[in-house]
Amino acid sequence: MVQSLEPSICCDCVAKRLGRPLVEHHHPLGAANDPVTIPLRLSTHRFFTDRQYSWPSGVLDNPVGSESVRAISLRCALGDLTAYFAVRTGWRHAA
Repeated sequence: MVQSLEPSICCDCVAKRLGRPLVEHHHPLGAANDPVTIPLRLSTHRFFTDRQYSWPSGVLDNPVGSESVRAISLRCALGDLTAYFAVRTGWRHAA
């Protein structure tokens, strides 16, 4: 959702209105950890990118090219994928 617009509308709808592409390429492990990208709709890409900002410091940018940090990025990305499916399916963990 684009909160700055009134009423709030999804970023896919904004892009469509502006004639912009609805798909972006996402680096699931972060570009510093792996060059692989996957095409995602804008709203989905935004979800995953926002989640990457909550990864532990140094994981997304991996300044020294550490294989251990790369492995942590994979774990983080799998957690983000799990969260995405939980949100999309409405699943809630029983406490």
